[in-house]
Parts: sequence; structure tokens; C-alpha cells
Amino acid sequence: MDESLDSVDAWMNAGGAALLANVPMSPNRFEDLATHVAESTNVAVVDFGCGRGAFAHRVAELAPSSSVLGIDVSDTAVSHASAVADNTDLAHLKFEIADASVWTGPVDTAVCLGSSHAFGATAAMFDRLYELGASRAVIGDGFWQGEPDAWCLENLGEMARSVSELTDSATARGWVVDELDVSTLDEWDAFERHWGEGVRTVGTPGAIAFAQQRAEEYDRYRGVLGFAWLKLRRA
Repeated sequence: MDESLDSVDAWMNAGGAALLANVPMSPNRFEDLATHVAESTNVAVVDFGCGRGAFAHRVAELAPSSSVLGIDVSDTAVSHASAVADNTDLAHLKFEIADASVWTGPVDTAVCLGSSHAFGATAAMFDRLYELGASRAVIGDGFWQGEPDAWCLENLGEMARSVSELTDSATARGWVVDELDVSTLDEWDAFERHWGEGVRTVGTPGAIAFAQQRAEEYDRYRGVLGFAWLKLRRA
């Protein structure tokens, strides 16, 4: 067996590959947000932390007159996204390996779905996207929907203690929240189930144990860890 397939990185990649996007997002939400991003034409759209590129790809399909760029630090993810894009006629869709926290370039509409950590923290993300001059942004980010216990704080980290704290952070940094929603438990359950199924496709004892560990951890944060969706515009 290729030992590179039996590593945490390989298992994480397999989990992500089983998802449309590596966040608790239903297909309907995916389509709604992509359509929202594509509403403005002749603009530069940048998907920060684009992963395997499915969201950027869909935006490019819906907005043929806009430039769409996906950036990520993962060469594996960017290679996959680029390979898929190369097999289409979407010449306005590009992907590159880049650190979101120091990236500079034109951006009219910014997208960051579950990747605020790429900027260091949520507040830093809001600050940086404003500094880059984005006029609109679509954000998906975690927050504590319930009271986190010590295990949650140690393993998942500090984040906004409520959705209102998250939106307050955005407005304090120059953004207007036009729409706000949160992922449902159905979205969370489907996300975790498909992710685990993806890991199990590796087929090794290590991968199966890793998927089982994640399922047990999910029992601890189900209904406690929330995920918010924000459609923002510059104040």
C-alpha cells in the first residue's frame, strides 16, 4: 500500500473530496450564494480559501463576464481545481496557491467560506477584506451557537460566542449585513456524514478509525458549534 494514502493529510483530503464544499452547506444554499455572488457583472471575484474550487467554478459558470480567482495554500486542492478548470471553456476562471493574509490584487466581491483562519481570525478577515477594497463579501464562519465546554474550546478554539457577536464584528469593521442565516442541523448532519464516508473510502484501518473519532467528536459539538452565512456590503 502507498503509505502516503494512510496519513492524516490523505484522510482529510478524502473527507473534503466527498463534499460539494467543506462547510455545512446544502446544495440549495450553495446555489443561492453562488447566484448572489454572480449578480454583479464585470467584476473581480476572489474566493479566499477556495479548497477544491467547486464554489468558484459555479460562480464562473453564472458570471461569464467577471473574472473569478480562487486562492488556497493547499497545492493539492489548487492542483485539483486548476485541472478541472482546464477542462472547461471558462477562461475567466483561475486558481493559484497563495496566502490569503498577504495576498494583494483586485477584488470587487470577496468570498470566504469557512476559511477565516487563513487570515488569522475572523476579525482579521473582516479587516483585510475591507483593506483590499472589496465592495461586497459572502462569508461563512463558525460561532458558538450553544455553550462550549472545555473540550470544545481546547479542540475547536475561540470564536464568536453568538451570531450577534459575529455580525457586530463585521459592522465594527465597516460592513453592512444585508442577509444573515445559519446552517441547520440537517446541513450539519449531512456535512459530517458525507465527510466521514469520504474518509472511509480510503479503506485502511487508520482511515476508518479516524472517521470514527470524528463522528464521536461531532456528538460533542453537534448543536453547540454553529455556522453563520453573511451577505455583506461595504458601508
